[in-house]
Amino acid sequence: MKRVLWSILTVVVIALFAVIGYYIYDVTRQPGREELLAEISHAEDVRKVTPMLSQALEHPDPEIRGQAAIGLGRIDAPDVGRMLLGMLTDSSEMVARDAAFALGLTEQHQYADDLLDVAIDLPATLLPPVIEAAGRLADTGQSDVVSQLTTFLSHPAPQVRAATCRALFFAGDRSVSSAVVEMAVPETDRQVRLEALYLLARFQEAAAEQLYVFFLADPDPFARQSAVRGLGHIEGEQAEHYLAIALNDRDPSVVARAIRELGQRASARARDQLARKLGDETDPRLIRLILESMIVQDNSAGVEVAHRVLAGDYEYGLIGTALKYLAVFEKQRAIALVDSVAHAGNSYLRAACAEAYGQMQQSNLVPRMAVLFNDEDPLVRRAAFENLTTIDAQNRRFYIDKALNDPDFAVVAQAVEQIKTFAFDNYLTVLATMMSMPADTDIDVRRAILETAAFFLEQNAQDSTALQILIDGIMDPQYVVRRDAADVYDRLLDENRYKMVPPAPALYSVGKIENAYEKYQRNPFAEVVTTKGIIKLELLFDAAPLTVMNFVELAGEDFYRGLLFHRIIPGFVAQGGCPRGDGWGGPGYFVRSEHNDLPYERGAVGMATSGKDTGGSQFFITLSPQPHLEANYTLFARVIEGMAVAEQLVEGDMIESITIVEGAI
Repeated sequence: MKRVLWSILTVVVIALFAVIGYYIYDVTRQPGREELLAEISHAEDVRKVTPMLSQALEHPDPEIRGQAAIGLGRIDAPDVGRMLLGMLTDSSEMVARDAAFALGLTEQHQYADDLLDVAIDLPATLLPPVIEAAGRLADTGQSDVVSQLTTFLSHPAPQVRAATCRALFFAGDRSVSSAVVEMAVPETDRQVRLEALYLLARFQEAAAEQLYVFFLADPDPFARQSAVRGLGHIEGEQAEHYLAIALNDRDPSVVARAIRELGQRASARARDQLARKLGDETDPRLIRLILESMIVQDNSAGVEVAHRVLAGDYEYGLIGTALKYLAVFEKQRAIALVDSVAHAGNSYLRAACAEAYGQMQQSNLVPRMAVLFNDEDPLVRRAAFENLTTIDAQNRRFYIDKALNDPDFAVVAQAVEQIKTFAFDNYLTVLATMMSMPADTDIDVRRAILETAAFFLEQNAQDSTALQILIDGIMDPQYVVRRDAADVYDRLLDENRYKMVPPAPALYSVGKIENAYEKYQRNPFAEVVTTKGIIKLELLFDAAPLTVMNFVELAGEDFYRGLLFHRIIPGFVAQGGCPRGDGWGGPGYFVRSEHNDLPYERGAVGMATSGKDTGGSQFFITLSPQPHLEANYTLFARVIEGMAVAEQLVEGDMIESITIVEGAI
């Protein structure tokens, strides 16, 4: 018996020493690079400043410290602003730059002043990211920050002047336009002038005409595109003359911008130019854009072309636009044509028919639209619902009641949006009931209810029902809904409820992320096979690991096979990856945003979202540079081959497959 007890005691002692030894080893060992990076990514995934992330800020390796700083900015917890501000004096300039960028990712506006205070003592090489971060943080009430930013327009270093233009654009205060014009006209540095050009064009500054005209002949199509945008906001025949010239530009993005700008003008010359361009154009994407612009312009010169489109073999987006165009300009004569498509067309065309009936603005078409409101496809029901509430005003509440009980969440969410549009506050009780039952109410609907409650709180901050919706939102089981509610508390009621937002659910374990870091020492690639050809991507794991892991997994599961490019905007983006085909679909979960400082150049691939941390499966390819998207949407890949294919995509083109390739492609 003693021998048995002695054996048991020996085993217990050995086990105890093993546990103690492992504990000492685990505490004292130095985790490797991949493990640390995985811990940082995991902290971002759960949106929590973990002990390991805090320790990484002191790591001797600048790469680890820099990535930890970016992680803090993405998480945006209450104390990270102070932590990041302190990192601006890091011994590594790379880390300091990362910290400045990360601070700009937060919404902690109070640090905009602090950034500019420390900027005075910083070297010129570190000023650009600090200035840009201050611009991102400046809100509309911080005129002092904007005023301080403008002083850097005269800085001797051109990279600082260029960064100042970007910062002023981020700040969004158009009162700075005159100061930028004054700086830009005599400026000799090309990059500074390009940054000024973009700001002034986006701010619709008419006083910059000289700058716009100068860049109309620039070899860079993005510079020409910005110049055309700027000229679109200048009155007179001279500006229209330049816009007409741009219609014949060799770059389709420039042509698309010229079409849009001419479409905003009602002069006979502008109308004639669009009609002439329509008669000569063969690109279906541009034909569609011209018809859409001519509707805005109230220009009926495209009737013949619209009929020709309907008689031809074109994609459904162009056919739908032609139907709506004829509905506007032929009215009752187009009814039979729309009827024929409504009975025989696919769901996208039936939805276009609902919009076409709405364009006619005739009450006798309500029965036709009501039929489409009962269509089997939610895309069609949504289009019919929106137009019915516009045409049949006296029955709006009936349509909203019906939509609120629709089996499809997107239709319900649209009904919630219409309640806000028409300010029907008597529906707040219904919305409160829906909000109190999260298990029975889709997350997108709950987010829409919160947005509508916020609208009514702006009208009356004491509205008890809207406040109850907000309370239910901050207690919601889903991280994203709680965060939305905390944003409303902060923005409208000046209450900090962010401590009530729980950590986000982890998409990946630390071990799985670490395995990915070990696997992707070099970025992987993807081959996207479409009905128009092959597009090859480099997946930027080093910049957005969680997003790339998700994309790789979905591709490996054949998730993308057969999905459509459902959104094509010439000169802007080609977007696909929605399993519903209407922009409302995803994989059934959210991926955290990984905003980075990579530029949205032509061929950048970003994750489509409906707000921070709501990525999933939808992605877009930029067809021209889009600086306003930078640090607002996760850039996770770039086109390395097949950009010409991307530029030929039209709505309805299909993703036949996506194959992940490791190593060279």
